[in-house]
Amino acid sequence: MNRLALLLILFALGCASQPRTETTPMENTAATADTLLVFERTPCYGYCPAYRVTLTTDGALVYEGLSHVATEGFVREQLSPETVDAIRAAVTDARFFEFPAELKCRSQVTDNPAVYVTVQMAGQRKRIDHDRGCTGFPGEDRLLALEDRLDALLGTARWVGKVGP
Repeated sequence: MNRLALLLILFALGCASQPRTETTPMENTAATADTLLVFERTPCYGYCPAYRVTLTTDGALVYEGLSHVATEGFVREQLSPETVDAIRAAVTDARFFEFPAELKCRSQVTDNPAVYVTVQMAGQRKRIDHDRGCTGFPGEDRLLALEDRLDALLGTARWVGKVGP
């Protein structure tokens, strides 16, 4: 009996001393003072593409393909000043900084991906966590259109490719 108690204590101590390796999506992104945008799509319980794109104010882009994408890993590119300006305009036109800190869903469906958008411009910084199963919130059409527009301007389709088996 004493042996069993000793083993249980050692097991408990071993488990307690293990470092936590879980991270939130933003902990893996090196957002700096010159970061303009961090755009991330998360996995779902299916074949949803999961990737993250970080863009700096000078157009330096880093894509990270996480899962269910044609290009996994990192890709670095330089976007034109016109494209960076178009991204700024899309954010402004969508009135991004006017969205509430927390989206109030009228209905919620589980097992959907999420889209995390962080924008830093004009002295403001804001992050919106949009669970795609959250519907019926004020400004939903604007946010969905912005997410699609950002994907198009960032050119993610070339790395995401076809989704599914």
